[in-house]
This record gives sequence, C-alpha cells and structure tokens, in this order.
Amino acid sequence: MGDALKIGGVEVQPGERATIDLPVARLYTHTPMTMPVQVVRGQEPGPRLFVTAGVHGDELNGVEVVRRLVRLPELAGLKGDLLAVPMVNVLGFIAHSRYLPDRRDLNRSFPGTKKGSLTAQLANLLMEEVVEHATHGVDLHTGGLHRTNLPHVRARLADPETRRLAVAFGAPVMVDADVRDGSLRQAVIERGKPMLLYEGGEALRFDELAIRAGVRGILAVMRAIGMLAPDPDAPRPRKEPVAARSTLWMRAPVSGILRATVGLGARVRKGDVLGVLGDLYGEHEEPVHASHSGIVIGRIQLPLVHRGDALFHIARFARTKSAASTLASFHAALEAEVPPEEAPRNGKPEAPAPAADKVVAPAPVVAKAEKNEKAEKSDKAEKGDKAEKSDKADKADKADKADKADKADKADKADKADKADKADKADKADKADKADKADKADKADKADKADKADKADKADKADKADKADKADKADKADKADKADKADKADKAEKADKADKAEKAEKADKAEKNGKAEEKARSGASSRVQAEGDKGKK
Repeated sequence: MGDALKIGGVEVQPGERATIDLPVARLYTHTPMTMPVQVVRGQEPGPRLFVTAGVHGDELNGVEVVRRLVRLPELAGLKGDLLAVPMVNVLGFIAHSRYLPDRRDLNRSFPGTKKGSLTAQLANLLMEEVVEHATHGVDLHTGGLHRTNLPHVRARLADPETRRLAVAFGAPVMVDADVRDGSLRQAVIERGKPMLLYEGGEALRFDELAIRAGVRGILAVMRAIGMLAPDPDAPRPRKEPVAARSTLWMRAPVSGILRATVGLGARVRKGDVLGVLGDLYGEHEEPVHASHSGIVIGRIQLPLVHRGDALFHIARFARTKSAASTLASFHAALEAEVPPEEAPRNGKPEAPAPAADKVVAPAPVVAKAEKNEKAEKSDKAEKGDKAEKSDKADKADKADKADKADKADKADKADKADKADKADKADKADKADKADKADKADKADKADKADKADKADKADKADKADKADKADKADKADKADKADKADKADKAEKADKADKAEKAEKADKAEKNGKAEEKARSGASSRVQAEGDKGKK
C-alpha cells in the first residue's frame, strides 16, 4: 500500500499526514457538518488500520483515545497507514446524544445506503471512504447513558487472527460476542477484515484508566500486525487476558432506589447480594442476587430504577479466580503507568523558547584539561547517580515488598471479615429458617384449628339439617293426619248425604204409594157410583 491514498477526493502520499473533512449534511441553519478523518501514512508500505470513535455520539472516551494516539511519537516509525476517525456521529456529538437527529442508532444501520435516511447515508460514507481502504479495524465504545463498562474487548474469537489481536490488545477480559445486525462490526467482518470492539467507561464521561487501556491496546495491535516495531522496553504482560464463556445482566426484580454494594471488576459468587432496592420510605427492601458466579463487567450508575432495568452485567469464566487475578494485575499496571508526554503534530519535539530577558550566547571555547576534568566529574556524578538509583531501587523494592505484605495482611483480614460476614449471614439464614419453620408451624396449627372449626360447623349444620328433616317429617305426618281426618269427614258427609237421599227416596216412594192408593180408592169409589147409577136406570 505504497501508492497515493485517496479519501474524499484528497490524495495523501506515503510519509504524509492529513486531516480530511468528509461532508455529512448541513444543519437547517445552513451550517455545514463534516466527519473528520485523520490520515497518518508511513514511509514504508504495510497494513492499514482504521480506528473509529463516537459511532454513538455521547461516548467520549474513544474521542480522547484517538486524540492521544495520533500525537504519539511512535508513529514516526509507522509502516502502513493509520485512518483515525475521532468522531463518526458528529451530529449526535454536538447534541450529547447517542443517536442522530432522525432518532436512529448508527450502529444498527450499517452498511448503509447513499440515498436512504441521514443515518444510512452516514454509515455508507464511513464504509466507502474509510473501511473500504483498511485491512484491520478497531471500534471504540463506552457504556450507554448512566451505565459504565469495565475495559474489555468484544470480538469473534473463533477466528484465529481476530483472537490473536484480541489477546495482543491486552484488555483483562475478552468476550466472544455474536455480531449484531446492522452493526459496524458485522459489516466489516462480512468484508473479511479482522476487527475488535473495545468497551470501557461511561457515556458523557472521561475515564482515565479506560482511556489509557485503549491507547495502549491499539499500540499493541499495531505492533502485532507489523505497523510498529516491537518495543524492547515494554514490560511483558503479567497475565494473558481471559475469555468469558458468557455474559448476563441482572435485572431489577422491583422498582425502587438502588444501593449498589459491588463495583466494576468485583468477583461475585452465585447468590451474593449485588445491591438492595428500597422504596422511598424505607418500609420495604428487596435484595438483588447474582444468578451465577463471575466478574462484574458493567453496571448501572443511576440509582433510580424500574422493574426489569439492567443493573449488573456479569461475565462467566471457566476459572473465575484466575480472571480476578488477571483483572487485578491489569489495574495495577495501568495505575502505575505514567502517560507519555504528548508529541507535537509533526512528531518532533520542540525546543523550549528562551525567556524574553535571556540572551542566548554562543558556547565558549573550553581547554582540553578543563574538558578532562569535567569528564571525570561527569563520570563520578554518573556513578553516584547510578548508586543513588540503585539505592532508590532497593528501597523501592523493599517498599514494594512491604506494600505486598501489607496488602496480603489486608487481604487476610478481608478474608476473615468475609468469613465472619458469611458466618453472620449463615447465622441469620439459620434464624430466618427457624423463624420460617415456626411461622409454618403456627400456620399449620391455625390451619388445624380452622379445620376443626370447619368440621364443628359442618356437624352443627348436619344436626340442624337432621332436626329440620325431623320437623319436616312431623309436619308431613300432621298433614297426613289432617288429610285422613278430612277424608273421614268427607266420607261421613257422603254417608250422611246417602242416608238423606235414601230417606228422601223412601219418602218419595211412600208419597207415590199413597197417591196410588188414593187414586185406587178414588177409582173404586167412581166405579161403585157408576154401577149405582146404572142400577137406577
């Protein structure tokens, strides 16, 4: 890659530096907006690495990482090319926002299109003008709003070259992460280019350790791919980064105010209390427990949470103790590191300007004997300086050992305190278990009494039902007796009526017989009279 490199219509020759402003869009105030690309080309050909920051406009640590990176004097010996974009999402950066004005997430919009939404066009611009020219990539991120991340690398570790670069980067934790649809990492991997995603710190905040780790990691990657010569004075890493088997967020079981009890990098065991959620009045508290053992690589910073909010991000490892040791070593190295003095833009140190009232005179001529005397004094001073440095080194070593002993003593005390705390928790758990059992026994006793009362109530109801049944039977018997009496009365009435009818019939017959007899007598009398009349005639 020794030919001229053309980005945004600007050609940059080997050995040159250039800052190229790629047009993005104008604001509605007619103000032009551009995406800056800083190009640093080595004299000799080699790999071409792109480094992007600010894909999410509120993630600032990467901006500072790129600013420090491009000013390092080590780039004077660069082979190949560095394409650094300190702020991809310039519109979100101005608004302190993760998103672009169209409310789209740029890291879900790659590879983009030339004629789509503003977000899609910006994604396409980065891909065509920067990524297309590169052989390798590093994308810099932080946690989201009110969330902070432990420095770690996310990559496709199944790819041997990507894994090699992830190990070289030197972050304490590597996460074998699947790519997200529409992410820059997915678009780059689909073009067959190894890429790392570095996470560290919180949105809208600078985190010095995360920034140092980012600068150091990118330099290590550049050395690993041959862009920079190996640093003979660089300390060998005490521990190799460890790969997480998986990660999982612990979410809020209820809404409330969070009091976190663990920080980033804390080693936790399954069941440990990570924090406590309480209400406004202190009447109810709900602990947040770790569902598995691991290292806390992310956590929420805002104490006001709703049910279901992500609170603690835990990475699981095959050997959690080893991961914790690696993390401790990483932090110790970064905290002890003195940030290198930043070089001027041309990469050459500038001589301090003389004071206004100081006259710079030409160097005087010195006699040979005077030179020898000075050389002897210089030699003695150098030996004295070496002895002093040796003495200081010895004292520093003793101080370091004393410090380690002190730390070991503190660790031992912390371990004892931890054991005492666990014993106290176990005692409380035992008491709680007993209280729970007593509560259950009390509930069982109450349930037994309730059962007996229920049975007594049922017996009382059965007795009442039996009495009601008997009363019903007595009522029915009474009604049957009355019916029998009514039936007898009815029969008596009928008999009386029959008797009266019989008497009436007899009287009627007697009347009829009397009338017949009277008629017969009347007829006989008539016959006698008639016969008498015939005799007279």
